Amino acid sequence: MAVSDLLATAALRHREQLYLRTRKILNTNYPVLKSWLESFGSLFSWTTPECGAICFVRYNLNISSTVLVESIRREQNVLLVPGDHFQTPRFLRFGYGNEPDELEAALDRVARGLRDRLGD
Repeated sequence: MAVSDLLATAALRHREQLYLRTRKILNTNYPVLKSWLESFGSLFSWTTPECGAICFVRYNLNISSTVLVESIRREQNVLLVPGDHFQTPRFLRFGYGNEPDELEAALDRVARGLRDRLGD
């Protein structure tokens, strides 16, 4: 049996525990992300995700998402996914399925990068 089959089998045996853990993380992290987005006033707009740990967010800056993401990555050492990768200009894809302290640290870095841009 391949290693991937063994891991999948183990995951299926413990899927209820995995579901509970995942739900706890998402239910903890989405309010953090939402509050962070709201702290920027009208800069962002989004629809609350119905499931999963990804939020696609529109922003109101006159800069391509690729350029914005690259500047934040370079200056703040944090990764985002530009909407340009999905043919959706002026959107960012935020993942929020990591540990809460990691999410908060990453959002702080993104905020610094955005504030640098807003100050331009």
